[in-house]
Amino acid sequence: MPTTARAALIGTKTGFFGTVLISPKRHGYETSLNMYEWIKNNKAPDPLILTSGRLMTRDNEKAVRQEMGL
Repeated sequence: MPTTARAALIGTKTGFFGTVLISPKRHGYETSLNMYEWIKNNKAPDPLILTSGRLMTRDNEKAVRQEMGL
């Protein structure tokens, strides 16, 4: 039985359904601002930060990546 990584390389389907793709540009920018405020002004970020994302599956991977500018 192939490992998941090997299965992905040879095209074998696994139990993996999808992932949630967050905007790396937005998420990185907000993380940078939070870190700056925490280090410079001792203002800790909220303990729980929720962010939106898009479900990406094998069927819509290319379209979702294109929408996100990746």
